Amino acid sequence: MLRLRSSALTNTSAFATRRFLGTSRACLASPPELAATMAAMKRSLAVLSPGFDPEKIDAFAHEEDGLGAKLQLRVAEKDSFNNDHAFGRGLAARTPLPVKSNWWFLLNDHPNHPKSLIGKPPPKDVISSFQIDRASGIIFNLLALRDLTVSDSKYEGLFGSARIPGESADSFETSSSRHIVVLTKNQVYRVDVIDSNGNKASVRELQRILYAIGADSLESEVQPSVGLLTTMNRTEWAQSYHKLAKLSIENQQNLDTIASALFSISIDDHSTIANENYSHQQFAHNFNGRNRWFDKSVQVILASSGRAGINAEVSIVDPSLHVKLAEYLANNEPVIADESKALQFPDPIKLKWTVDAEIENAIAFAEEKMKSLASTTESVLLKTDILGERYINEVARSDSDAFVQIALQITWQRLHKVPTATSVAVPSKTVEGKLSSGLNTSKEVWDFVESFDNDDILYDDKRTMFRTAMDSLTQSAQDIGEGLSVSSHLASLYQAADESETEELVSLFGSGIAQGMRKVGLDTVNIGQGSSCFAGFGQSAANGYGIAYSVGQDNMMFTVSNKKSASTRTNAYRFVDTLKRTFADMMFLFPKRSEVWGYDWKDKFARKRKEEFYLQTMKKLSDGYLAKKGDLTKKYASQMRK
Repeated sequence: MLRLRSSALTNTSAFATRRFLGTSRACLASPPELAATMAAMKRSLAVLSPGFDPEKIDAFAHEEDGLGAKLQLRVAEKDSFNNDHAFGRGLAARTPLPVKSNWWFLLNDHPNHPKSLIGKPPPKDVISSFQIDRASGIIFNLLALRDLTVSDSKYEGLFGSARIPGESADSFETSSSRHIVVLTKNQVYRVDVIDSNGNKASVRELQRILYAIGADSLESEVQPSVGLLTTMNRTEWAQSYHKLAKLSIENQQNLDTIASALFSISIDDHSTIANENYSHQQFAHNFNGRNRWFDKSVQVILASSGRAGINAEVSIVDPSLHVKLAEYLANNEPVIADESKALQFPDPIKLKWTVDAEIENAIAFAEEKMKSLASTTESVLLKTDILGERYINEVARSDSDAFVQIALQITWQRLHKVPTATSVAVPSKTVEGKLSSGLNTSKEVWDFVESFDNDDILYDDKRTMFRTAMDSLTQSAQDIGEGLSVSSHLASLYQAADESETEELVSLFGSGIAQGMRKVGLDTVNIGQGSSCFAGFGQSAANGYGIAYSVGQDNMMFTVSNKKSASTRTNAYRFVDTLKRTFADMMFLFPKRSEVWGYDWKDKFARKRKEEFYLQTMKKLSDGYLAKKGDLTKKYASQMRK
């Protein structure tokens, strides 16, 4: 394996690996101007800490030899500004990945999904044939996507990559490999999917291999559930990782095989009830962390019912790329493949582990800890057709993302009555393919939020305040996209400060605003316009909500998560119910839909949706014919000769 350690390279394998250390590649941008950050800081403090002294903030920003200038210089010299610093998702974070950092995606059901499997999945310990067939198609499509993106730099690290545990900070490795790993019944198998000539395994060959894995998992010697160790605190996992590697050469090779795999596939021998509010948890943490390797950038999971999802490690690879991956899979089912050149690939290889009592105890501890962590979090899915991007743009005359942000803050105010910091992730304008996170809290927004349920304020006045709030949010999103993240910049300044300087920062900004403004009540991410799959992430706001959402043409999708023990008495179910009511109430600010679209707007939009459906159906039929044209030509040519 080729590993990048400073300038030293050692060649120990046939595939190349690049390693990024926890303090290097995450720093992708220069720090913003200090004066601009402090100006935005004052807008947030006006809501979150009204008693602050603006003159002290100005002095911190503008004094040439002051503390602000010194810390800014250190951040720039050490290249330590990181847009993800404030929200604890970098490689230095030590918290367990499944409930704190990783993202999950619930893919749409297969177009030909047997309804009986959803309503009544197979018994526990059973792998279904439909599950195998769908997994084969997904693997084939992922390999096709890899070919499409291999020369696109923004997709670097999506395939053939993994997070490697370290005692103080993790590292991230990317490899050019030709194999994947498949997990079933907590056993791990290596599967070659690309040969030395670049030929990919066919769907039929992948089915053969997956059926062979299913049979072997029932018959061969059971190996320890080493994947459970990836659910641990990162320092604890690093200690077990190094112990495993020392126990045998085969263990080290196994760890390298998993890390370098293009992606992993988890074929579960169980499923949950059909209710998506419960079933999505199988793809988030599987309730106990079994049959997973949470360090992989792409981990596709298939329940025995045939439902599929993705679990993704996102410290380096941005979740916006996983959204595109999920959309690609959704748009390419059922799989269309030319099977005329099907080649036979080697049989799968089961990975065997050498463990001692210490590792066995660590595995047992990890499972119990994961069960506890999973039970302390909850998440709720919402798909609403109350309104969508078409309504927001054409009737409300607003930006859809800013509109949703206002609705979320109104919902928070209705439930908790006090202001809160709100973080938002928007597409970066400085680093292609990345999201940039920051705070969008401002006095203009909160003034409107507080006025919304005040019957003493006229609707005309509320509409004026709404427009002012929208302007503030739009400007905030633009600033964050250009790298002006107040929270991340402040976190970088704190990191650069020594002990006495940190005390001065706390006295300046106040203890509630210190620590890089990490304690946000609303941690929000827009996963993309019109996304067709639900997504969610490890809740980083301990006393608030983690919210992933997408705005479609005539609907919206939300995933809202919270910790059950939160001191603010957060409740995702109550938040979702209140959010639906908020959207309906906000419509009173705007004209009726019939005034903008005409009285026949429902019939008009229904006809358009039907036409779009027919167009998509015809395209799939055309693509299917073109993919099998070679087979059909050969078949009928031979019949004509006869």
